[in-house]
Amino acid sequence: METATATVTEMKTVPNDHADDRRLGTGNIRKLYFKYSLLTLLGYLIFTSQTIVDGMIVGNGIGDFGLAAVTVVSPVFVLSRALGLLIGSGAGALVAVKLGEKNVKEARSLIGQSLWFGLIVSVLIMGVGLYYLEPLMIFFGGSGEVLTYAMEYGRILLYGFPFAVLAAMLTIFATLDERPGLSSRSWGIAAVVAIILEPIMVYKLGMGLQGAAWAANILQGLPVYIIFYFLFGKTQLRPKLDDIKLSFREMGSVLLTGMPQFMVQASMIIGIIMLNNMLMSYGSDAHVASFGIQNGYITNYLFLISHALVLGVQPIISYNYGAKLFGRVREVMKIALLFTGVGIVFLTGMLLVYTTPIVSMFISDDPALSSMTGFFDISVETTRIFNFIYPLTAINLLVIGYLQSIERNGWAFFTSIAKSLLFFVPVVLIASNQFGVYGVWYAMPIAEIIGFILSVAVIFSEFKRLKRLEMETNA
Repeated sequence: METATATVTEMKTVPNDHADDRRLGTGNIRKLYFKYSLLTLLGYLIFTSQTIVDGMIVGNGIGDFGLAAVTVVSPVFVLSRALGLLIGSGAGALVAVKLGEKNVKEARSLIGQSLWFGLIVSVLIMGVGLYYLEPLMIFFGGSGEVLTYAMEYGRILLYGFPFAVLAAMLTIFATLDERPGLSSRSWGIAAVVAIILEPIMVYKLGMGLQGAAWAANILQGLPVYIIFYFLFGKTQLRPKLDDIKLSFREMGSVLLTGMPQFMVQASMIIGIIMLNNMLMSYGSDAHVASFGIQNGYITNYLFLISHALVLGVQPIISYNYGAKLFGRVREVMKIALLFTGVGIVFLTGMLLVYTTPIVSMFISDDPALSSMTGFFDISVETTRIFNFIYPLTAINLLVIGYLQSIERNGWAFFTSIAKSLLFFVPVVLIASNQFGVYGVWYAMPIAEIIGFILSVAVIFSEFKRLKRLEMETNA
């Protein structure tokens, strides 16, 4: 609490530079990229460290059925992130362009409307989810004893849903307002608080899976305190009362711009639900719990790092594109592609080398807690299958983030759904029919390879277009 108070005090006292020539349009591109990306990445690394701790606590303190329950409920996690990105990244891209055009009033109005709209929608979703909790968990793939655990975990997770959505939006807005340090600190504080409280709630207070669910709410929702910066801080983006009056036209533009990022997350939800049900049909509870280790912790760790790198570069792209500084846009994308590719290749390589000890962190040695037949061997094997081409996924996410940042919504939308729906769904149906449970596991890597080929074609075309626009502007 003391740390959070100090951060709020700092937000009130540190002035922000809002001169017409903002640093996003004049600063050294390399320094800007590493400042924004690394600060955003730092916050997400602290954030993901808590998810690893959570996985260890659930796996070793609650057991296989706890991991399987987290897998079943994971669409709720992804939905909160999806909704936060739909509104937050959509508004963020538009606000960055408005700031590049020196239109602060419209930028401020977009932020005010988006926060109000996000609160309304997230509360409605929470209510519907709680009312239809049991059929929802069954639809997500829960059955038998796993369903009982899933309902216990999911009910508490839904209580924190609105906070998680607003927190995701506010951290995007803080980075856009040239406060990437504030965004990363917010996730860091949330992670530290959750890391301290989760073992106390699970072990000391005997709350079991409920304690893990409350820790997840703290992790996802605590950064909502950034709202104090936008309500009371020294920023030109502080919404006024008139700014929360909803304009359906402007909210439509926000949703349209944020739709590509939303579709990435929404397609993940569809994929998770399909995989949960197909793994149960072609495999067993052990396969579902193994997918929980991938989706909830290992692959999620890689995804959040990739996502942080995208969020870090988006304000730079949007601002410079809005200011018609096309050469700077091209330059920062080249740096982002190189840094993302090298960084994620390194992390994926480390995962493949140390798969066995990494997986063992999430599986208890106690036979009473780890009773699923072959669970450990299945988890090691499927970790390698599911993640060996993850660097391609990271590049796909970066290309989609770039297209969204410059409001090329049609291409961004198509690129995002092509891999996740147009490619994945037919591949998983065909592969599972031919090869059973291993066809289910290999479907996602195959879809990612096809999606990567599409992303390469798109980004090469964009580099040519940016070069042409730069020459026309200079002329």
